[in-house]
Amino acid sequence: MKVLEPFIVVDEDEVEIVLYGLKIIASHIVTVFVVLITGLLLRSMDIAVIYLGVLFLLRRNVGGYHCKTYIGCLLTTNITFMVIAVTNRWAIQGVKEILGIFLLLYSVIKIYNAEPIMNRNRIVSRDTINRSNKRKVKWLSVLIIIAIIFHSLSRQAILNSYDYFYAISSTMMVIALSIKVKDIGGERYEEVNE
Repeated sequence: MKVLEPFIVVDEDEVEIVLYGLKIIASHIVTVFVVLITGLLLRSMDIAVIYLGVLFLLRRNVGGYHCKTYIGCLLTTNITFMVIAVTNRWAIQGVKEILGIFLLLYSVIKIYNAEPIMNRNRIVSRDTINRSNKRKVKWLSVLIIIAIIFHSLSRQAILNSYDYFYAISSTMMVIALSIKVKDIGGERYEEVNE
């Protein structure tokens, strides 16, 4: 234990935990800032907000690929956003509708069937996995409903384009591509605990 001032006693483990938490918060703030600035530069701020919303709602509960460094994560996140923003801007409406439907169906099936793959460095309890799966299903359902609403509004010409539908679908596809399905590869929870 360290004594910082006469009346403040700080456990070194607590300091490490707080510093780690602050580092994670700062990295999320920087990531959001970079994606929003990129969205502003590409004149796709609405798509940036949808991208970040879908990413933050699902990614935490789905798991998936993690880059080895924060810079790698920042670049991957920003590049996938740029691909979505550029294809959203330049694809014709009919292509966005058909591609969006395909991306939504594929990603929903893959995300629904996904379960975190355990490894020796990060083992979590079955209870934590079950809670995460319940949140995943809840947010997946909400995003499906929102995507269907945007698709219907575009189909009825209330919205001029399929931009928001495509943004949700393609962001979900990015998440789906980053995960492994529980029956394919990786170490499953039971294997790690043996």
